[in-house]
Amino acid sequence: MVSSTIASAFRLSSLSRSPREGLEVFKDGSSAPEVTKVHPYNFGYDDLTPKSKKRHREISCSVPRTTLWLCLLFTSIVVGGAVGGGVGGAFSIERARNKGRREGFSLCSSLATPISSSIPTSTISSLATASPTAYAIAAPSAVASLARVDCTPDAIVKSMFNATASFQMHCEAEFTDNDHIVITAYAFDDCISACERLNAWDKGRSENGCMGITYRMNMAESFKTEGGNCELKTSSTGTRGNRNAVSAKFCRDPECKDTAF
Repeated sequence: MVSSTIASAFRLSSLSRSPREGLEVFKDGSSAPEVTKVHPYNFGYDDLTPKSKKRHREISCSVPRTTLWLCLLFTSIVVGGAVGGGVGGAFSIERARNKGRREGFSLCSSLATPISSSIPTSTISSLATASPTAYAIAAPSAVASLARVDCTPDAIVKSMFNATASFQMHCEAEFTDNDHIVITAYAFDDCISACERLNAWDKGRSENGCMGITYRMNMAESFKTEGGNCELKTSSTGTRGNRNAVSAKFCRDPECKDTAF
C-alpha cells in the first residue's frame, strides 16, 4: 500500500517538473540538433611539455634558433679570416725583413771586396771623397801625372768645338815664346780647344791671337811652377825639347799649309 503510494507520488512529481536542456523528448519525431565535437590537439592526453618550456627550446635570447646558428657560423668565419690574415701578414713582414737583411749583407760583402791596386792613388782618393750627388774633380796639385798624349810629329789635329780649326803637332817639345794665359787642362783636347775659343772670341782684333799651345803632362809640378799646365802662346817660333810636354801650332787653313808664327 505504502509502496504504491510512493510510486504514484514520484510519477506526479516527474510530470510536474520542467524538461532539462539537452534531455528534451521531441514527440513530433524531429531529431535533436547536431553537435560538433572539437578534439584537443593532443586528443585528450595531457601535454607533458609546458608551453613556456617548449617556446624556450625554439627561441633563444629572443632570436629564433636557425637565425642564431647562422649568426654564430658567420661570426666564426669572420673571426677565422681576420686571424688568418693577421698571421699571414706577420709571416709576410718577417720574410721581407729577412730578405732585406740578406740583401744588405750581400751589399756589404760586395763593398768589402778589396780595390785593385792598379787604380791610381789619386783616383781612389777622389772616389772616397766624392759626393753621391755632385762630381768633384781632383785638384791640380793632387795629380802628379796626366795620361800620355798619343803624338805623331807634324800630324794635324782638329778642335773638338770647331772642325775647321786645325793644329800641327810637335811631340816632346815646348814653345818658349810669351804666353797669353796659362790655364789648367786635364786633357790635350781641352788645351787646343781653349786656344781655338780664344781666337774665335778675339776675331782678329788683337795683333796676335793664340798662335799655339804647350800642354804639360806633369800637372802638379807645372801647377806649382807655372800656375797651370796649358799655355796659350802669342808665338810659336821658339821651341825646346821636353819629354813631359806636347805642343801644337795653330794653322791658318784646315790643311795647315800656312801655320801661325
